[in-house]
Amino acid sequence: MDPLLLIAVLFAAPVLLIVLSRANAALVFLALCAGNVLQAFLGDDAQTLLQGFLNNYNPDLGLYIRLAIMLLPPLLAILFLRSSVHGGKNLINIFPAIAVGIVNVFLAVPLLPASIKSEVYGTTLWSEISQFQAVLIGGSVLISLAIVLSGKRSHGHKKGRKKAR
Repeated sequence: MDPLLLIAVLFAAPVLLIVLSRANAALVFLALCAGNVLQAFLGDDAQTLLQGFLNNYNPDLGLYIRLAIMLLPPLLAILFLRSSVHGGKNLINIFPAIAVGIVNVFLAVPLLPASIKSEVYGTTLWSEISQFQAVLIGGSVLISLAIVLSGKRSHGHKKGRKKAR
């Protein structure tokens, strides 16, 4: 696979899934971060378990297992949060959706097999975006957290009280 196409798919797939499903992108971003933590702490154990079950050792399989563990939480978030963004918030939701795409690229590429990873690292696009990795990830975190924290808080009505007119 062409490395530029791979970068484009890693970026565009989550953005399109979020926008088309109208899922809350800021929460999907947090799910992607949680998936990265899961793969970091559970990846080795899951790889050992699955390869023992399959009676097969393949170092690339472990990388794909880690990638699947990382992508499962955001995919589930998209599934469960579909149609959670309505009206004018769809426009605002594009910014954290783009943040998910950016961070997905930076988190997924290191989990790819060495041959694919080296092809991606060898592109001029990767050398350009990796210079701004800290700024892109930091900005993505700020955008997503700002949207989550600015979310509408619902205050439940107490029983027996009527709304003032």
